[in-house]
Amino acid sequence: MELEKELVFFRSQKEDLISHHEGQFVLIKGESLLGSFTTEAEAYGAGLIQLGNQPFLIKQVKKDGEEADRVPALVLGLLNAYT
Repeated sequence: MELEKELVFFRSQKEDLISHHEGQFVLIKGESLLGSFTTEAEAYGAGLIQLGNQPFLIKQVKKDGEEADRVPALVLGLLNAYT
């Protein structure tokens, strides 16, 4: 599954991320935290600058239950999803 390594890393670091970045959006590639941002759009822009056109994970750090994972390109309307 695409981004599986990033999700495993996020979950393994969640407590530390909550203590330092709660409410922010983190940018993760592989097993590396590349930054935290106040908006998802900022994280997406930084991901494009740092990594170019390749998959990366953006996830909001929250104590409450998990939110559904989202694909930034779909959220920002850069891709069309057809079912």
